[in-house]
Amino acid sequence: MALLFGIPNPRQRRIQYRQQMRSHPFGTSLAFERVTDADLTILSINAKFPGRSHDAYVWKNSTIRSHLLVTNANNTFLIGDSGYPLEPWCITPILGNHQIYSPEHRFNKTHKRARCTVERCIGVLKQRWRCLLKDRTLHYKPTRASKIIITCAVLHNVAIHNNIGLPEYDNEEEDEYEENHGQEVEELLNAGRQTRQELLNQYFTH
Repeated sequence: MALLFGIPNPRQRRIQYRQQMRSHPFGTSLAFERVTDADLTILSINAKFPGRSHDAYVWKNSTIRSHLLVTNANNTFLIGDSGYPLEPWCITPILGNHQIYSPEHRFNKTHKRARCTVERCIGVLKQRWRCLLKDRTLHYKPTRASKIIITCAVLHNVAIHNNIGLPEYDNEEEDEYEENHGQEVEELLNAGRQTRQELLNQYFTH
């Protein structure tokens, strides 16, 4: 899942820069992709893409996807929202209106509940490192801002591993494809549909 963090506009080439970096209340932004487990540990992190990059584009160019593509890992599933492409290892919701208590409805409900872990991880990360809040800006160039974001994630994992509690602060506001019609994308989509259907049949039809 990708998230935006604010960085200031440069003094030079500002127009070209803003065309790549999505608007932020105090300048522009970087896209931050991470994979989180059920314990809120960040397993993978990528903070090098401009803020205008679509989730699917960031995922397509991520190291973890390249690894899964090469290994074709069995029984290894990541879940993502509908902004991501459906693939055998990236399971997305089943689009459409589904009858309540149907297998598709129960699948989507479970899928959404699992994705809440990612949202909770974001909240914990920002509460621990206030420079990442929506109304804050990392006043550095993108390369250094990216390193700061990654460092915050590493220290977050250290805190989780050592059961270090969150600091107490006053309440503060927090954050709430590229098209490719190649044969590989179509094959992965069909394989993803088959994998998702197998999960649906195995866990949600009884």
